[in-house]
Amino acid sequence: MEIVILILSLGAFVGIIVWAVKYTKKINKRKIQFFSDFANKHNLQHTSNKYMLVMLNSVKGDYKGCQFEIYEQMQGSGKNKQVVTYVNFRNTPFDFDFKIGKEHIFSKTGKLLGMKDIEFGDAEFDKKFLIKSKEEDKFRSFFNFKLQEELRQIGSDLKSSIHAKDGTLSYYNYGPLPNQKQFDSFERVVGFMFKLIDEKS
Repeated sequence: MEIVILILSLGAFVGIIVWAVKYTKKINKRKIQFFSDFANKHNLQHTSNKYMLVMLNSVKGDYKGCQFEIYEQMQGSGKNKQVVTYVNFRNTPFDFDFKIGKEHIFSKTGKLLGMKDIEFGDAEFDKKFLIKSKEEDKFRSFFNFKLQEELRQIGSDLKSSIHAKDGTLSYYNYGPLPNQKQFDSFERVVGFMFKLIDEKS
């Protein structure tokens, strides 16, 4: 009886491994297609490299004189390993730093400690988004009503903050983009970053 249980357990374990490998291959194929389609849409170059069973994608090219890149990177160790997707625009026309993100408990605490953010007099907008810059006048002169509306549209897609620092505009998404819905959400944020560049160019 014990031998039968052992054989069944071993069979179940092997079955799980086979399923995991097939599932990973399916996700890899799907992600490669997502990134490849994105690259083709914007006349960029797509490559992918294997990391163990996972395919990590990157997209690079030029956008209005900026060096543009999206790349996936494996971070963490052991069971905590996770794919993080980074977006960078280098050599942007921004000669000042800023941060665009969503309000959260820590940002509210920061305000109480004297940290100030840029507000636009719209209670709903100011409550939802956290915008910071030491060059407030420069930021306001470019971040017009149209961009504010664009930001409203991607509010639920924004998973981290968009930063402009030392001429580089950056963003990251923690976790994989295994399906169309999640990739579309990520792509909308990147699209907003394109529009920030467009407005400043």
